[in-house]
Amino acid sequence: MSTLTTQKKRLLTFLLVLSAFFLGFSPSKSFTDQYCPDCVNSFLPFHQHYISSIQTNGNLLEFDDGSIWMVHKNYKSRLRHWRSGDIIEFSQSSHNMKSTYRFWITNKTLNSYVLAEISQGPIIGHVLSQKISFIDPNLIVLESGSFVNSTWILDSRDLNIYRYWDVGNTVIVGKNYSWFGWLQRSDILLYNVEKNQYIRAYLR
Repeated sequence: MSTLTTQKKRLLTFLLVLSAFFLGFSPSKSFTDQYCPDCVNSFLPFHQHYISSIQTNGNLLEFDDGSIWMVHKNYKSRLRHWRSGDIIEFSQSSHNMKSTYRFWITNKTLNSYVLAEISQGPIIGHVLSQKISFIDPNLIVLESGSFVNSTWILDSRDLNIYRYWDVGNTVIVGKNYSWFGWLQRSDILLYNVEKNQYIRAYLR
């Protein structure tokens, strides 16, 4: 009888340990807790990114490539609802050409947007950062930190800007939204961190 009781205790202990093991790997955690931009960004279009983090006081936003963006004070309150892992994209702002905040950052997850300006470029060598690996008179090749190449055809209207760009410059890919944009093929914005300029382009 005691042998049977001992066996039952051992079996119960084994079941408890096994349960604890599986509970430790429960999938009930939020996406923010499990957020891994290096793992998931490859499923997004080139011009979209994930939020990596938001500064606690709510005016600095970090993209998945490590770049830091400063949000205009008038839009700061909107960031209270934004979360790490939300899908975002940036585009040029033309509502006020005198503003030092040149970009809209749109949260595609929440359908919300803020006015912003880049404060710091991507982390050098980051798997999601992009740098120029080849330059031609009308095209550019970008290489990511994970050695993924993409080729972009440049908008002829911006060639006077592009001629000053160099191999090795860091580029962040955004979206080109403009009046009559549906008539334009150049639906992408390429922002050069070192030159502090952007040009319009489309993926070849």
